[in-house]
This record gives sequence, structure tokens and C-alpha cells, in this order.
Amino acid sequence: MLAPSNSHVRKWYFINLVDRDLRKTLVGPEGENLLKEREVETVIRKTGITDSASQDMYRYAIPKQASMILDAAVVLVPVFHQPFPLMEPRERKHLNYFASIWMCIENMLLSAVEEGIFGVTYIPNYPEKIKEMLRIPAEFEIACILAMGYPGKNPRMFSPDTINLKEIIRENYGQNT
Repeated sequence: MLAPSNSHVRKWYFINLVDRDLRKTLVGPEGENLLKEREVETVIRKTGITDSASQDMYRYAIPKQASMILDAAVVLVPVFHQPFPLMEPRERKHLNYFASIWMCIENMLLSAVEEGIFGVTYIPNYPEKIKEMLRIPAEFEIACILAMGYPGKNPRMFSPDTINLKEIIRENYGQNT
């Protein structure tokens, strides 16, 4: 809860999904498609991911995504107050509420890693159905479905590509120095 937030307004709520049948309903038909490995290449192509490490991670994780949500020790649905249309912001500042909840989620995931807990975020393609099912007020948005728990035996670990900070950090970019 110490994550930075828009004007220190933390209108965040976390719905803890303890009921397995409810989790199954949330995963829905979309989750069933994710379990089919042949769909993975379509997802990779649609997302535009080109680096091999990310593609390998997707090929491994996507078929398991629904089971991660169903079997995780904790499944949270972080929701946040969004007084402006999220998908049609008129000004950049209208995205501050969205950015704030994601800083909170990142803090949660970083804290979990310190405790040996793994987490996965899933952004559903049908948030309105979930809002209706969970009776989430209209002025709130769903950030993601967040599944967390201790890893199973011998989990496959993925390392991101090495990033050379000197290649991505520019000082006084665009100036003749």
C-alpha cells in the first residue's frame, strides 16, 4: 500500500477469489482456448513479441494460464476508481489512476518474490462480464487477475534478455554535447 499513487488517492480494492467455481467461471471459454497449445502461436503473433526469450515463456505459460488461476493459493482481482474513460483518455493525466494501481500491483509482486512466492498477471478480454459477475461499480475498472502462490516442484524459470543500460539510457538526448 506504499506504492506511489495519483495525488495519494488509493481508491484500490482487491477482490479475493476463494471460490473455485467462481474462478472457473472467470476463466470461462477464453481460458479454455488458452489451454490449447495451437492457440499460443496466434497469441504470440498478435502481441508482436519478437524476442525468443519472451516467445519461449509464452509457449510455456499460456497453456498453463487458466490452471494457474484455478489452482493458485491466492487469486486477487485488483480494481481501481477510474473517473474518466480508461480506453479513451482525453488527457494523459486521466491515466494516472491506471498507472497507480499498476505500481501497487508491481509492489505486491516484488514483495511476493522476496518471500519465494510467484505471481502471474492476466488481463482478461472480457472485463465487463467480470465486473457484472463480481458486482463491481461502473466507475471502477479491473486492472488484471492476479494469481499468486508458491511454485510447484521444479518450475521452469525464464530469464529476460540481458539489457545493456548504456544502450537504453541517454543523457540530454537530442542535444549536441
